[in-house]
Amino acid sequence: MLSLDRLNSLARLHAPRRRALLSLAGLAVICTAGGFLIFFSLIAEVGPARASVITYINPAVAVALGAGVLGERITPVMLAAFGTILAGSVLATRPGGGGAAAGAKGGVAVPAQPVAERVPALGREATDTAC
Repeated sequence: MLSLDRLNSLARLHAPRRRALLSLAGLAVICTAGGFLIFFSLIAEVGPARASVITYINPAVAVALGAGVLGERITPVMLAAFGTILAGSVLATRPGGGGAAAGAKGGVAVPAQPVAERVPALGREATDTAC
């Protein structure tokens, strides 16, 4: 069993160096926060449904970088999956291509009339009760 003094000496020996802590801070601020800001601006520009498609392309980019940077081998199954991902992304983001319901705005289905008009009992209950 380790004594408290032994644990303290191990902590001092293996404390992260300044460069490692600065690298961690850089990853947190530049990569994570920057990525969120860019993604939120994408959501504001194209809407949440279309912006979420980028998450489907991420595995294909990771495989391509693995092959290009690390020399990993790309198999025919990976190429088929890449094609499927791209085709699905194109189908999901095409404007008015039937992928979204009629009356859709920004990839989100919008009903033709409010719920209270479609369900008369719901409309009466909403007007009969006071909040």
